[in-house]
Amino acid sequence: MIRLTLSLTQIVFILLPVLGQQYDNTWLMGYNYDQTNEQIEGSVLSFTEGRLDVRSESLVLDLQSSSISISDFNGRLQFYTNGCQLVNWEHQTIENGEEINPGETYNNYCININEPWRERYPGGKQSVLTLPAPREDSVYYLIHEANEIVEESNGNLRIAVNPLYSTKIDMRLNNGRGRVINKNTPILEEDIFYGQLTAVKQANGFDWWIVKPGVKEENIYYFFSLTENGVVLSHTQTIGINHNNFAGWANFLLGSGACGKLVKG
Repeated sequence: MIRLTLSLTQIVFILLPVLGQQYDNTWLMGYNYDQTNEQIEGSVLSFTEGRLDVRSESLVLDLQSSSISISDFNGRLQFYTNGCQLVNWEHQTIENGEEINPGETYNNYCININEPWRERYPGGKQSVLTLPAPREDSVYYLIHEANEIVEESNGNLRIAVNPLYSTKIDMRLNNGRGRVINKNTPILEEDIFYGQLTAVKQANGFDWWIVKPGVKEENIYYFFSLTENGVVLSHTQTIGINHNNFAGWANFLLGSGACGKLVKG
């Protein structure tokens, strides 16, 4: 495990305890084990009052590497995604929630005329994240990657991310079933490393810092700020070891007083 200590002149992280907020209360897992079943055999993990409850539930999305879910302030499931589309707590596609991550990879992996719910978007570990919008109740941002296969000069193939998107979802609309109000907005249009997205609260307790590794074989990191005005690129920093093709690596941001640490492990 490698710890990168970020310069205080570049960025300051403070991880604030937020009592009562349960945005990560519900986790969904599911894989298409039975090809004859029209639903996905899924599991719902709920973390309530320090207790883990697990139940079986039929899902409509095959959930793998580009999947994530989020609950509201009180821990009620709001929506989930497999990188192809957004589905609400009723397991129905959110209005305007189709065609997340458009492009050749979407066409190859997400579109299936006979069984569209079977497909899922391929990506590295932590290739999508979702965050509650600062100062807006029941509004969320999805940060997600569109990837492509790139042939290098030596003939090897690799996965590259381009672009990095943000999508805004308002779950107050359609009687709580939600609507995507701003979809596939590019926040970075450069060839960058896949996966390893991570985020932490800013020192003001409302806004977010989002960190994304840069291009392969370099050690640049992109820092985005999520505020009530949306997601914007704040700055970059070059630090630590170069990014490589080990997709099992993941990034975590830790706050400790006035010092922020990025951990790769």
